[in-house]
Amino acid sequence: MAAPVPATDDDRVLVDLGLSVKWAAANLQCGDTATLFGFQADVPLEEPWRTPSWQEWRELLANCTWKFIESDSVTGYLVTSHVPGFKGNSIFLPFEGWQNDEGVHQTEDVGCYWSSTPIPSPDNHSGFAVYMI
Repeated sequence: MAAPVPATDDDRVLVDLGLSVKWAAANLQCGDTATLFGFQADVPLEEPWRTPSWQEWRELLANCTWKFIESDSVTGYLVTSHVPGFKGNSIFLPFEGWQNDEGVHQTEDVGCYWSSTPIPSPDNHSGFAVYMI
């Protein structure tokens, strides 16, 4: 098993969007850039961090406004809660692209994130990956 991925101080900010779990303010980082893991990766996160479930991703989608923005030269979604009492609280999900044996692709127009539980799909193509285009 791989060593746990450390979170930097910037990553340790939890944001309460009024959902069942709190979310990191930004993508967990490893050094200066986000770490991209291939589909075969088995990478644990340091406590208290964990990978969101498919149900938590769905809850995020249903209860937040998603706005495509560029922040510090990085494109992605500003995800802002519309839950009463938490309106305006937001996180940023960058488009970091995806990676395979040939390199990193589509870093400005695709965000690929993991789910800790399988994602229902008619063709079972998605598995545990959440794609944002």
